[in-house]
Amino acid sequence: MKKLSAYILIPSLLLLVMGCATPLTNAAKEGNLNEVRALLDKGDLCRQKPSLSCYYAADPNETDGNGFTPLIMASQYGHTSVAQLLLDRGADVNKSIYWQSTLRPLGMPIIYAACPYGQQAYMETAWLLAEKGAAIDGAMK
Repeated sequence: MKKLSAYILIPSLLLLVMGCATPLTNAAKEGNLNEVRALLDKGDLCRQKPSLSCYYAADPNETDGNGFTPLIMASQYGHTSVAQLLLDRGADVNKSIYWQSTLRPLGMPIIYAACPYGQQAYMETAWLLAEKGAAIDGAMK
């Protein structure tokens, strides 16, 4: 019985630590432009021609288990080219994440680019988001 509980406990702990990230949010966090492009292309194809082989169809506005979007991840780590691609493919520049599914916003992509927690600011990414219509006044609230 102890072996069975270990098989259940270990994956549960991994999900808790990893935060249920999606392939797209992981690729955006890593700054892997080619992987982000490939995932978005696959998502576009799957939406045009749904099939059983489309078990994961990436969407630029999807959220991971913690509520982070790919654009937030790219912004937080200063991956400007990835942020540009996501914006070009329809990512919402003002999509916020919310605290535990409540209406208390934790931040928009521009906040994560200009004021990342414990990291340097990525002003090139912040300027890109501002140029694409980031609601700076709303983000500051």
